[in-house]
Amino acid sequence: MTENKNPAAGKYPIAAAALGVLLAGVFIPSPLYELYRRDWGLSPAEISIVFAVYAGSLIPALLFLGGISDTIGRRKTLLIALAIGALASIVFAFASGLWWLLAARVLQGVAMGIGAGTGVAAIREWMDESMRPRAGVVALIGISTGSALGALIGGALGQYAPHPTVLPYLVHILLLACVAGALRTVPSCPHLAPAAHHGLPSIDPAIRRPFFLASTESFIGWAALAIFVSLLPSFLIQSLSLHNLMVGAFIVTGLQIGMLSASLIARGLANRPAIITAMLALGGGIWVLLAAVPYHAYPLIALATVIVGIGNGLSYLAGLNIVNTIAPPDRRAETISAFLVAGYLGFSIPALGVGIAAIYVGLYAAITGAAVMLGVVAVATMLSTTDRNLKAVPART
Repeated sequence: MTENKNPAAGKYPIAAAALGVLLAGVFIPSPLYELYRRDWGLSPAEISIVFAVYAGSLIPALLFLGGISDTIGRRKTLLIALAIGALASIVFAFASGLWWLLAARVLQGVAMGIGAGTGVAAIREWMDESMRPRAGVVALIGISTGSALGALIGGALGQYAPHPTVLPYLVHILLLACVAGALRTVPSCPHLAPAAHHGLPSIDPAIRRPFFLASTESFIGWAALAIFVSLLPSFLIQSLSLHNLMVGAFIVTGLQIGMLSASLIARGLANRPAIITAMLALGGGIWVLLAAVPYHAYPLIALATVIVGIGNGLSYLAGLNIVNTIAPPDRRAETISAFLVAGYLGFSIPALGVGIAAIYVGLYAAITGAAVMLGVVAVATMLSTTDRNLKAVPART
């Protein structure tokens, strides 16, 4: 199939909705972690493990199954991902202890590992040719909207509705069913790569330099976001006595507002200034948070959340634009999935490390240490961001 002969052209909002509803499921538990911690006596380290085990299944799924839609088609792969996401929500709804949460997060990781690269690739391919430069923005809107929706569902129903650890997941299953029904209306497309391999992604030597740079800045963006999503709600609830599950929902919503704002800011920025701006925003946002917490400066905490969201949005958009430009069309989902691995490594490893460190030095000191380390990597990334490093190596003749 060539990219400009696609019977699914114009159906990209459905792909964005599929990506968003999968991420909604991932973020529904975020406001509920405090409820699980309180009812089941979970420690910050155990909460971090629940958060990180998601990436422990997602990353292998991205590596080994992320490119499967290049063979069996985007629609079929997204339907499989939605089905696994529904199974994860069923497990969450019946959860009665830590191991149930871990099992549900593993299923969510597999669903996103199959669906993330597929959704991003489908958004671009299901667009008319003239719209394809905006594919990254549409993907970001789907991601941000879905993430915020999931957090609001978890926070609002967890705080104010009966059966707070069951009802949010039933709502999610209903949303998944609606999107699956919409996907059934998308025409089947010829497969891009009938002989595609399913194993570790192979990155062409000509694109490795820009791919590595895009992946590094994505790692930093998602690492900062993960600290806010996984640890900040419990930290604020405990240290500032904010006893409301909507705290977590507001944090995630603030981050997503920042990410959506990034889609507007990015319109006037090329990839290089976007990356530099992203690194400055990510570092600055964390330090604003650390300065605000001791003084209970809630407006500054909210500002820090939005700033980090802007930084993550810019880093994601710039990285995805680079990868979409350099990826071979017949291996686009595979290449995008490899790029997403870096982001999800950032989404898991630093947050897990901070959670473990918090046992020994306290959460505030642990976040401070993470901010210093991320700052060093961010500076190195900015120094490496040159126009030459952002381009594929021309083929030798």
